Amino acid sequence: MQFQIHVTTAPLAAEQKNDYAALCQKHQLKPLLILLAEGVSINQPMFTYLVEADDLAGAQESLKPILTDFAIKGYPVLRIKAEIDPNEEAVAQNDGLYYEWHCKIAAENLPIAQQLCQLHGGHLSQNALRNGERFITIREKERAVFYRQVTQMSNAVKQSPLKILKEKFEYCIYDNHQLLDKGWA
Repeated sequence: MQFQIHVTTAPLAAEQKNDYAALCQKHQLKPLLILLAEGVSINQPMFTYLVEADDLAGAQESLKPILTDFAIKGYPVLRIKAEIDPNEEAVAQNDGLYYEWHCKIAAENLPIAQQLCQLHGGHLSQNALRNGERFITIREKERAVFYRQVTQMSNAVKQSPLKILKEKFEYCIYDNHQLLDKGWA
């Protein structure tokens, strides 16, 4: 099964960003500098690690050398979050934490995006490494409520002037620091 693991590190100083991106590239990771629209911890540098493994323990074990390298280079880990496709058989057998839907939109008409988030329970963020994009995220524990919210938000976005660039559904099975998103989600 494929695991998508997001590892959030402590906020970066401006002079660390290039080294952080180079370290991600060394390990073939996708770097992100997430800026949340609101919350306690709005600056969340992270990387995404994709791995095939039989289970979560195997995925986490394969991540250890990468985490060690990041720690040695001065990037302390604040959070590890593991996600799988919500259609995986393992979802039915797992006490997961929550479902997430990410809708990447063009960074135009942001007041409309903010209004739709308020109306439909979404949250706005951006990857500071990529200009011109924003993300609308819906996070929910209950499957039926999640898909109902996503349908409402997705329909509203499609009927608005916002331009959808990509949509992604995920099921979070592990998150060791959910409070990092306090005030946002």
